[in-house]
Amino acid sequence: MKKEYKYYIGIGAVAFLVAIALQIFWSGINPRITSTLRTVGWVFILLGVVRHMIYKEGPEEDERTKKISALTLSYSWIVTLVLVGVLLLLDKWDILKMTVMQALGLTMAVMIVVAIVSELCLKRKGDIK
Repeated sequence: MKKEYKYYIGIGAVAFLVAIALQIFWSGINPRITSTLRTVGWVFILLGVVRHMIYKEGPEEDERTKKISALTLSYSWIVTLVLVGVLLLLDKWDILKMTVMQALGLTMAVMIVVAIVSELCLKRKGDIK
């Protein structure tokens, strides 16, 4: 296992254990703090384990993966800009009214889904132009 992955797992374990210790020994602590620390711990642990499972000892990126990443982010931005334009028109014509949180949540969800789906599609493709 690469050192980087071990560091991720170690940082995650420390954050998780600190959250548990705070919760046990400091009764007046805000539960949001310990919940956030536990979540951060789990994310770092999972990140280290998953990256090790995917990449093992090989390189994490090469020219092809950099190109795929750039294309997927471009697609994501283009679709997001179109979505924002459509949301603005729907609001102007009084067809759809959304709160700020709903609009931002929808935008973020669409951006992430488009990036993931386009990356999966491009990774299956042979040569990327």
